Formats: sequence, structure tokens, C-alpha cells
Amino acid sequence: MTARIVKARNQGFTLLELLVVVAIIGILAAVGVPQYEAYKLRAEMAGVVSEFKLLETALLAYNLENESYPVDKHPGILPPEIADLVHTNFFSDSTPMGGVYDYEGPPAWNIAGVSVRNAGYDNGAKEWSVLDGILDDGNTSTGKFRLERGWYVYIVDENP
Repeated sequence: MTARIVKARNQGFTLLELLVVVAIIGILAAVGVPQYEAYKLRAEMAGVVSEFKLLETALLAYNLENESYPVDKHPGILPPEIADLVHTNFFSDSTPMGGVYDYEGPPAWNIAGVSVRNAGYDNGAKEWSVLDGILDDGNTSTGKFRLERGWYVYIVDENP
């Protein structure tokens, strides 16, 4: 019998194969990262919209029952009059966009609404326009969501 000598084949990837794989990963990352950022922004905006609507419902329910809105006493403090209608940490916890909510109402303001303060986005940033497009008309100088006194405010009632 003759012994067969099997020559071991060098196993591995060629440089060209590795370069193709790296190029494919780079293309996927170039497409995926911006999509992830857009998805993250939409999720943040959806959270803020949901919380604005909850606060709007609480303020309207209070107004319906008392024929007035709570008095705006301190920045960043949930009006105690609506504390039983929303989660008690609502104004102390961070919003989905960052920053905190603040009630804006009489007598300090001639509106009843909720603002987002210190959100980490500059005034005029595209994030505010995206949020306005979901809530309203996409123009942050008109409608229910707009820039008032340097803060972005979701207006519940223009004539409280």
C-alpha cells in the first residue's frame, strides 16, 4: 500500500476578501447610524407629545371643574391642584428630550400651557420644528406649540 501524503492547504481569508467585508460593514454603518439617530429622535418626540397630551388633559379637567387654571407659582413645580391627575414626579424627572417641564399659567402668563426648559437643544434647533410638526403646524412661531418668552411652550388655552 502506498501512503498518501495530503498536503495541508493554507486556510484563511485573502486580503481582498477582508477588504470587501470591511467595505460592506462601512456601507451598512453609513446607512444605519443616521437611521438610528432619526429613530431615536422620533422616539423622544413621541414621548414628549404623549406627556404634553397628558398634561393638557389634566389642566383641562381642572379647568372644567374649577372654571380656572391653577396659579403659576414656581418654575419647575407641578401645580398641587393637578398632582392627583398626573404622576407626582412628572416635573422633577427629566423629559424624554432632556430638561424639565414647567407649568406656564396665570397670573405670570396670559396663557395656560406647559414648557420644556433646559432640554439641551438650542432655540431654533431642528428638533423643535420636528416636535412642532407632530403637535401642530411645523412653525414654532405660530399655533399651539411655539416659542414664548424664550421657552418652547405647548399651549393648552390662549385665554385662561
